[in-house]
Amino acid sequence: AGYNKLSGSLPSDFIFSTVSTEQFAYAFVGFLTYRIPLFVTQVVMPAVEETSQLLPGSAGVAMKAAEAAASAGTAASTTQGLDDERIPILVVSGPAGTDRSAMVKKLIEDSNGRFVSPVAIDGARDGMRVDQAKRREELVYTYSNDRFVVTKDGILKAGTPGESIVVVDAGVAVTKKLTALAGSRLVGVWVGKDSLEKYEAGIAKLLDEGDIEMPSEGDRDGAIRGKVREIISDIEYGLVSGIFEFTILNDDFDDSLQQLKNAAEYCF
Repeated sequence: AGYNKLSGSLPSDFIFSTVSTEQFAYAFVGFLTYRIPLFVTQVVMPAVEETSQLLPGSAGVAMKAAEAAASAGTAASTTQGLDDERIPILVVSGPAGTDRSAMVKKLIEDSNGRFVSPVAIDGARDGMRVDQAKRREELVYTYSNDRFVVTKDGILKAGTPGESIVVVDAGVAVTKKLTALAGSRLVGVWVGKDSLEKYEAGIAKLLDEGDIEMPSEGDRDGAIRGKVREIISDIEYGLVSGIFEFTILNDDFDDSLQQLKNAAEYCF
């Protein structure tokens, strides 16, 4: 029917006669551009040899660990060699209102020096170094009203190989920068909630405590809605980025902290 429509050989009373040849052609091309990638994906996907490549998050990591244990004693692959040369960084990310920062702080406090924070430059005391970092595009993020500055070296050189791992408490914007940090191997942990209502409650708490600035017009509900829109965008990144090997849905702080500690051990 498609061929006959394009060739103009269909009878005048045929159902597609109300659609012009040009309209049909555009729709048909659109259909092909949509279906061909799906078809290729369906053909290529079965060729993936490792089941762990198809598993998301923690399940994939567990499968990879099992496969690594099964092949113990064999020569290390080129990829493993490259991983050994890169510096492991624990990246704990996720939207606001999830107690992510409190979990990271407690992880570092309880670790007896095995996990450390990035080294920051105090801009109030060493403004020249901050200016140099900005000119060289070495700045990764700031905190405490931009007073403290964390650079690439402040992250890569904070830990001691084989002894301590640097932990970055990172929002999505900072996480995106870290994916481009040369010489690093990111171990990603996503901290979230299991419903938008719980995100809203977390945002409301941050507003009440002053950790999120209230809009000048004082529209509290509008501020919460705006943050929820940001959260939805952050969640989309968390789903499609592929860098988060672990997901923690923080409903109980102590339980979630233990999950974070377990995930952190994969850095060693």
